[in-house]
Amino acid sequence: MEASWKPRPSSARSANRLAASRAQAPARLAIPSTSNPCLPGRGYINAIDAFTGTSLRSFTHGRYGLRGLASGQLRATDAETGRELALAQLSTGTRAQLLVALHLAFAAEVPVGLKPPLFLDDSFATSDAARQRAIGEALVRAAATEGFQCFCLTREPSDFAVLAGAASTDVRSIDLAALRRLQAPVLSRPALALPAALELPDPRKVDAQAFGLALGVPAPDGRAGVDALHLYYVMRDELVDLKRLLELRIERVGVLRAMQANGAELLGADVRARVDAWLRFTESVLGAWRVGRGRPLDREVLAHDALDLSEATFDAVVALAGELGWDAKRLVAELEVRKLGKLPMRQQIRDRLREFLEREGHLDPASVLEREQAWARVLTDEPGLASSFDAAALRARFEWLWNLLEPKA
Repeated sequence: MEASWKPRPSSARSANRLAASRAQAPARLAIPSTSNPCLPGRGYINAIDAFTGTSLRSFTHGRYGLRGLASGQLRATDAETGRELALAQLSTGTRAQLLVALHLAFAAEVPVGLKPPLFLDDSFATSDAARQRAIGEALVRAAATEGFQCFCLTREPSDFAVLAGAASTDVRSIDLAALRRLQAPVLSRPALALPAALELPDPRKVDAQAFGLALGVPAPDGRAGVDALHLYYVMRDELVDLKRLLELRIERVGVLRAMQANGAELLGADVRARVDAWLRFTESVLGAWRVGRGRPLDREVLAHDALDLSEATFDAVVALAGELGWDAKRLVAELEVRKLGKLPMRQQIRDRLREFLEREGHLDPASVLEREQAWARVLTDEPGLASSFDAAALRARFEWLWNLLEPKA
């Protein structure tokens, strides 16, 4: 494997590098037709599909999978949200990682003849340290097992450390700046250091609260659903196993679920049973909290063609929604009494907005549940939990979650 450096004014990752990487992460990909007799058949394309999906899950720590390559309708599946996403809906970094996965798959699955060399340009530019390691390991593994030569062009000497750290044999480096005598060589020892690894506290020396604070766990988003939750919320009593999963970069409930559904044995049977029970309980608490609140509202929702808002009305409604914390119920109520600009909003537009928000689930006509109503609903939804945990533990967990979702003024 070869790693080559191109001359540049400074060693910092720059906006120019990101702009260049975006050009390598297209929103559309040309997929060969399986009906063309001059090209490999559907079995070959299916092999590419499977190889690419496996690589993408590895690069993204289980978050994204892939489907539809054989049909030409390429879609990514998000384990955190359960949504299918078109390429244009993915972040620049994830599209770049998908492109690397496709390059690897096509190179690895060449049906006949010699393996072609693989050239990758700034393939680590938009990835964090953990994803860089996953991509580096995949490149080294593929080069060793599939027998092709890989050239990685980069402006960042530290990218060499990613490849060298993943390889059991030497990775050859070529300093283009020195060869062309354009500037001083850039391959100094400090520049080749690996990015710092994730540091986690020892779960045997801290309690669950201190562990969560050290992690900087984000507050739960009740509207986003249980799959988007950090694993801490369902594994705070299993800190040793939680630390191990986090070191594998498995951080969200949806990612853990997807990997387990694909056969990964990440937890022992007893731990998994307890985590599954707390997961069902947490899902029920989130469901009770969402009653009367509706799905998240945002600018994209209000831009839907079904609403047919004029530009001026749209801008005014978006501004008001932001002012009201994107609460659909408050937005509809406020539009009944507030003027948008100089004139009140026409009743026809208000009715159309209300009907659309109700139909799409953003406006829930039900009343928001009070704390005790929510607790009663959770007990009704999950009666079997009483056999797994005592009543005091269930109530304490409910209070903890509810206070995070509904902080006291």
